[in-house]
Formats: sequence, C-alpha cells, structure tokens
Amino acid sequence: MELHVLKKNGREMVILLDDEMRIVKPVYDYLNFQRQRDKALNTLKANGTDLKIYWDFLNDSGYEYDKVTPNMIAEFIEYLRVSSDDEIALYKESKRTNKSINRILSTIHMFYQFEADMQEIDNPLQG
Repeated sequence: MELHVLKKNGREMVILLDDEMRIVKPVYDYLNFQRQRDKALNTLKANGTDLKIYWDFLNDSGYEYDKVTPNMIAEFIEYLRVSSDDEIALYKESKRTNKSINRILSTIHMFYQFEADMQEIDNPLQG
C-alpha cells in the first residue's frame, strides 16, 4: 500500500494504491468526497494515512472492508496499540498515543459513515 498526492484539475488529491499499484476505490471515493467538501490538503493526507494503516490491517488479517464486525474493530485497536517492531516484549509502550489512536478511529468511523450513506453497508463502529 502506498499513499500518493496527485494534481487533478489544478487541485491536489490524495490516493491510496494497493500492492499492485491500483487505486483503492472505497478510499478514493471517500477522500474525493472530502476534497469536494474543501477539506485542507493536510486533513486529506492525515485521513489517507489513517485509512492506509486500516487497509494494511485488513490485508494482513485477511478481512474485507465491507464485512468488518465490531470484534474486528477491537482487533484493529489492539493492532494500533502494539508496537510495530517484530519483538515480543512485556510492557512495551505503543508508538502511537491515545490521541493518535482516537484520531485514526475517528477517520475510520467517518469513512464507514460515508460508506453506509453511499453503499448501504453497516458501520461496525456504530454502537
């Protein structure tokens, strides 16, 4: 997965490409919607980065974005909290702060809200 910033019609846009360099369509649609709402480029980059992290988790876990359950979201939260190093250690602190994790979850929630409105899929973060 790679995140890129491209110019389209004189405006910059953020896209996520999969491992075969194809656009990840659900993420593209969401970020394009945010761009059309005049969100700042830095906001789009942050949202794109958050969604890249989420898509990496989905791919690593073998999950489909449109079939995610609340239990899978709990796994994602644990994934965010665990250090990305390959070492296993007790009491190792996460490289992400709670504030960063909450921002990522907020982005994922807004993404699924958009998907629920557009594609009529369930939002696994909806309580």
